[in-house]
Amino acid sequence: MLESFSLKDKRMVINSIKGRMRNRYNVSLAEVGDSDNYKIAILSIAMISSDGSYLMKVGEKIIYEIEAEQPVEILDVDWAWR
Repeated sequence: MLESFSLKDKRMVINSIKGRMRNRYNVSLAEVGDSDNYKIAILSIAMISSDGSYLMKVGEKIIYEIEAEQPVEILDVDWAWR
Protein backbone atom coordinates (compact mmCIF):
# COMPACT_ATOMS: atom_id res chain seq x y z
CA MET A 1 0.00 0.00 0.00
CA LEU A 2 2.36 2.65 -1.27
CA GLU A 3 0.17 5.70 -0.71
CA SER A 4 -1.65 4.55 2.40
CA PHE A 5 -1.21 6.66 5.52
CA SER A 6 -4.10 5.30 7.57
CA LEU A 7 -6.48 2.37 7.76
CA LYS A 8 -9.08 4.58 6.07
CA ASP A 9 -6.74 5.12 3.08
CA LYS A 10 -6.06 1.40 2.93
CA ARG A 11 -9.77 0.59 3.02
CA MET A 12 -10.43 3.02 0.15
CA VAL A 13 -7.76 1.36 -2.01
CA ILE A 14 -8.95 -2.15 -1.19
CA ASN A 15 -12.60 -1.29 -1.84
CA SER A 16 -11.61 0.24 -5.17
CA ILE A 17 -9.71 -2.91 -6.14
CA LYS A 18 -12.55 -5.17 -5.00
CA GLY A 19 -15.22 -3.25 -6.87
CA ARG A 20 -13.26 -2.91 -10.07
CA MET A 21 -12.21 -6.57 -10.23
CA ARG A 22 -15.71 -7.80 -9.34
CA ASN A 23 -17.20 -5.75 -12.15
CA ARG A 24 -14.60 -6.68 -14.76
CA TYR A 25 -14.04 -10.36 -13.99
CA ASN A 26 -16.93 -11.52 -11.78
CA VAL A 27 -14.58 -12.69 -9.02
CA SER A 28 -14.87 -12.60 -5.24
CA LEU A 29 -12.23 -10.72 -3.26
CA ALA A 30 -11.67 -10.52 0.48
CA GLU A 31 -9.02 -9.09 2.76
CA VAL A 32 -7.83 -12.11 4.71
CA GLY A 33 -4.93 -10.82 6.78
CA ASP A 34 -3.08 -7.86 8.27
CA SER A 35 -6.29 -5.87 8.58
CA ASP A 36 -4.80 -3.71 11.36
CA ASN A 37 -1.67 -2.75 9.40
CA TYR A 38 -2.30 0.17 7.05
CA LYS A 39 0.75 -0.61 4.91
CA ILE A 40 0.03 -4.29 4.18
CA ALA A 41 -3.02 -6.03 2.76
CA ILE A 42 -3.46 -9.71 2.12
CA LEU A 43 -6.20 -10.31 -0.41
CA SER A 44 -7.76 -13.55 -1.51
CA ILE A 45 -9.43 -13.84 -4.90
CA ALA A 46 -11.84 -16.66 -5.70
CA MET A 47 -12.88 -17.74 -9.19
CA ILE A 48 -14.74 -20.77 -10.48
CA SER A 49 -14.26 -22.42 -13.86
CA SER A 50 -13.81 -25.88 -15.29
CA ASP A 51 -10.88 -24.57 -17.37
CA GLY A 52 -7.69 -24.15 -15.34
CA SER A 53 -5.87 -22.27 -18.10
CA TYR A 54 -8.71 -19.73 -18.19
CA LEU A 55 -8.39 -19.21 -14.43
CA MET A 56 -4.64 -18.67 -14.73
CA LYS A 57 -5.12 -16.20 -17.59
CA VAL A 58 -7.74 -14.19 -15.69
CA GLY A 59 -5.66 -14.31 -12.51
CA GLU A 60 -2.65 -12.89 -14.33
CA LYS A 61 -4.80 -10.14 -15.86
CA ILE A 62 -6.13 -9.23 -12.43
CA ILE A 63 -2.63 -9.01 -10.95
CA TYR A 64 -1.42 -6.89 -13.86
CA GLU A 65 -4.38 -4.52 -13.63
CA ILE A 66 -4.12 -4.10 -9.87
CA GLU A 67 -0.45 -3.15 -10.14
CA ALA A 68 -1.07 -0.87 -13.13
CA GLU A 69 -4.06 0.98 -11.71
CA GLN A 70 -3.46 1.15 -7.96
CA PRO A 71 -0.69 2.52 -5.73
CA VAL A 72 0.28 -0.97 -4.57
CA GLU A 73 3.13 -3.41 -4.95
CA ILE A 74 2.30 -7.11 -5.12
CA LEU A 75 4.97 -9.01 -3.24
CA ASP A 76 3.72 -12.58 -3.48
CA VAL A 77 1.11 -14.60 -5.32
CA ASP A 78 0.01 -18.05 -4.22
CA TRP A 79 -2.14 -20.11 -6.59
CA ALA A 80 -4.38 -22.89 -5.29
CA TRP A 81 -6.50 -25.17 -7.46
CA ARG A 82 -9.32 -27.33 -6.15
